[in-house]
Amino acid sequence: MDSLIDGDNEKDDIQNAPQSLGSFVSQGLKQMYLDQLFCDATLVVEGRRFPCHRVLLASVSPYFRVMFTSSFKESQDGEVLLKAIAPSIIQSVLNYLYLEEISLNAETAEELFIASSRLQILPLEEIIS
Repeated sequence: MDSLIDGDNEKDDIQNAPQSLGSFVSQGLKQMYLDQLFCDATLVVEGRRFPCHRVLLASVSPYFRVMFTSSFKESQDGEVLLKAIAPSIIQSVLNYLYLEEISLNAETAEELFIASSRLQILPLEEIIS
């Protein structure tokens, strides 16, 4: 009987455990993205604008880190024009980065891999490959 009670207490401890800092940061970025708060960069693809956060892009991508920390025009105005990438692919990349959701199928996997490789989004490259 004691082991059953101990098991219940362990479940309560797990449910009442404080969230990690990473979890709070992830949830905060997700909410700011959904509410479009504090967005300081815009990815522009075929005329569509995707507001986002430099800090997130730079944290997962050496491509964006160099872009935003150099004297490139994009560093000054925060607008990044991306060519040869479909808007739906950029939306999928941002959904992965902010919402931790990715939908892979035969039609999109190759395009997502090419985009993640080009933009050096390392975690996404690893998932797709």
